[in-house]
Amino acid sequence: MPTEEIKILEVPLYLALTAYKRFEDWVGDEVTFEFELHEIAPITDKEKEVVFDKETGDLIHKDSGLPLKVDSDAERAFIAKNKDGRITFPYISITTTGEYHFLMTESSPSKENWHHNDAIYHIVVTVDADELGEASVSIIADTDDLIFTNRYESKDNATSVTLHANIQTIGDYLKDNTFAFVITAHEEKTVKPTVILLKNTTDTTGILTVHLPTFTRSGIYRYHLSQLTNLTDWHIDQRTYPIDITVTRNPDGTLASSTEYPKGIPSFLNICAKEKWPIPKTVKQYSSLGVELF
Repeated sequence: MPTEEIKILEVPLYLALTAYKRFEDWVGDEVTFEFELHEIAPITDKEKEVVFDKETGDLIHKDSGLPLKVDSDAERAFIAKNKDGRITFPYISITTTGEYHFLMTESSPSKENWHHNDAIYHIVVTVDADELGEASVSIIADTDDLIFTNRYESKDNATSVTLHANIQTIGDYLKDNTFAFVITAHEEKTVKPTVILLKNTTDTTGILTVHLPTFTRSGIYRYHLSQLTNLTDWHIDQRTYPIDITVTRNPDGTLASSTEYPKGIPSFLNICAKEKWPIPKTVKQYSSLGVELF
């Protein structure tokens, strides 16, 4: 805090700094978290980035790795808890003009199944006074909204999703592991599914079962189901089917899921090119299959 031109305030100033708490993927009762407000020495531009040392839980400068210095003249730290989404720290008594620097953080470590919020807000409070000693205050923070968000995620409460598709062949029997399928997430991230076909090698119809990786967060997830086409002796159905999975969080923390097929349940028709069996040449002769041919 600067020492030049310091004036004593006629009436002490009591300042209450506040922030807000938000929960992500949680619909139960409010969970209590603790927050800290530290008065620190002024931060220079080179030292501006402050991070948590995950091993010690202390605040350090990102570049140098040195611990944060508190204000040597007035070392003050405050603890607050969230209530109804609001975080209000105890009143800070200020008796002189000057520039006061504070860092607002969430206490570490996190609660079980909750992700710690690493946000660190730098707040500068400038106090001036007129000739009569009446104070005026300016508060500047890194952002207009001081919000701490914690996300709930528990593998114990994960939900699994199984997808199904119809498989039909013409020209040869359906055999396990003959065809390769791929599930692609909407953000172009390929998911490796577990694929199982009916154990029937003397039929031309079967059910494809796809077990997706478990979901640990609520949200809406879109996938695309298709076949790999680099297979000799077969004309592979090249259609792609979108699949929407909605995962919701129950009040007890468990997850539930529902599956929608915007273009209907996936149905793939593959034709053997060996001409082992006679193959109809017109689309009408395939109409009973309920699919469009390629």
